[in-house]
Amino acid sequence: MNGEGLPRHDDLAALHILRELERDPGISQREISRRLDISLGMTNLLIRRLARKAWIKVRSIPGRRLLYALTPRGLAEKVRKTRDFVRLSLRYYGDLRTAVVQRIRETGRKKPLVASVGAGELSPILLEAVREAGGSYAGAWDGNGHAEVLVVFERPSRARREAWERVGLAVIDLS
Repeated sequence: MNGEGLPRHDDLAALHILRELERDPGISQREISRRLDISLGMTNLLIRRLARKAWIKVRSIPGRRLLYALTPRGLAEKVRKTRDFVRLSLRYYGDLRTAVVQRIRETGRKKPLVASVGAGELSPILLEAVREAGGSYAGAWDGNGHAEVLVVFERPSRARREAWERVGLAVIDLS
């Protein structure tokens, strides 16, 4: 974790590596690298770091292969990192919901009809926020529907944003 309470990128990568090693002790570093979309060099560095911290044991097996085993200490660390990540995620989603409620209320519209762009997996949180703000959720904006407030999760072009505002949409930009 860094000073702001956020996990560092390599902390998350280490957690994912621990999960992969627990799932498949004979997995290659190349396969871990591919699955996690991190460089092979970074994968090797993190695995060496995990071994140095005694979170995993590495054993050579015939065929120039390695076999990995999580140690009790490594398993405890995996559980701790998972718990911390879940806590952080819940706090993030709660803060996001609160911010969206506040921004919807700041539009001054009573019972607004709210649509979204790029909400994806955040749609349930957005739906909850819209209800808490006294509005209705119209779903993903396709440009043809009806809405008064548009919550944007992906950066729109300037022209697109101006077009939304010209038709009277209150745009809440969370990108």
